[in-house]
Order: sequence, then C-alpha cells, then structure tokens
Amino acid sequence: MVRVTIESGGATDPLPPGKSNWMGKYEPGGWCSIKVNNAEEGLNSIGLNIVVLKYPEQNPPEHSTSFDLCKDPTACNALVGFFRGLQPNRYILMSACCSITDCLSQELCDELAALGSGYFRKPMQELSGAHRNESWVMVCQKGVGLIKESFRPAGSGPTVENVDIN
Repeated sequence: MVRVTIESGGATDPLPPGKSNWMGKYEPGGWCSIKVNNAEEGLNSIGLNIVVLKYPEQNPPEHSTSFDLCKDPTACNALVGFFRGLQPNRYILMSACCSITDCLSQELCDELAALGSGYFRKPMQELSGAHRNESWVMVCQKGVGLIKESFRPAGSGPTVENVDIN
C-alpha cells in the first residue's frame, strides 16, 4: 500500500506555512504538492502537475511532469497525447496549480472524463476560463477509473486529499 497526499492551491488560496508558490515565493500565487509515502514527487509548476505510477510502490515514479494549461494553448494537445500514450492500469495523480481551465479543449475534457473526472464532464462553456485559480486534484487508474477527485472554487481552497492505493 502507498499513501498519496495531494494538494492544490489556486492563486488566491492561502499558502500553508513552509510552502512556496510555483514561483518559489512564500506568498499567495498558486501551489501544488503530490507526495507518495511522504516523498514530494510533484513539480509545483503552473498548470496541471502529474505523477504516474506503474504500480503503487514504484520509486521513482514512471513520470513526474506538468502541463501549463494556464498560459500555453498548445499544452492541451500535448496533454491529450500524454494521456493516450500511458499504458493501462497506470495510477495517475493530478494536481492543479493556479488555473487549469484557461487553455482547455473539448478533446482534453473528454480524456479527463474518460479517466473518471466528473468535473470535466461539464459543458465547455462552464469550464473554459470560468474558474480561474481554482483548486482541483484527481487520482485515477487508467482503464479502471476514478479513485478520488476534489474541487474547490477560487479563494475557497486549498484542496487536500489523502488516498491509500493498494
């Protein structure tokens, strides 16, 4: 069994003591954390941060990466390709840093929904740019489904979840 602690803070969410935002500053500005058995594996980069495990006890992870869905319009297509390239049964740990809805595509929403997201099943007009600086986390297993998903609107976070994966 592995313990995953996954955190997401939007730009207006309070920064916990001792944490830095994605710019390395100790002030509000968006942050995230993906810990596997208390070891930080996430990048704390702007956009969607992702850690992929082939099996729960894998160390180091198969992937630790981020996609700037806040500022980079090409990131959606790259992320769709990333998800499609993952082998079945991989554990995917995701955490938003700042905003992940500024550069959305229907294709990306469909991929996230296929992984089990309820949040990204909403119509595009409700999602795209509408929830800037939200906090969102998701843990799923590709081809199996959702393990945990949590969301808080801008200024209402952070979102913090602990998940045990067997």
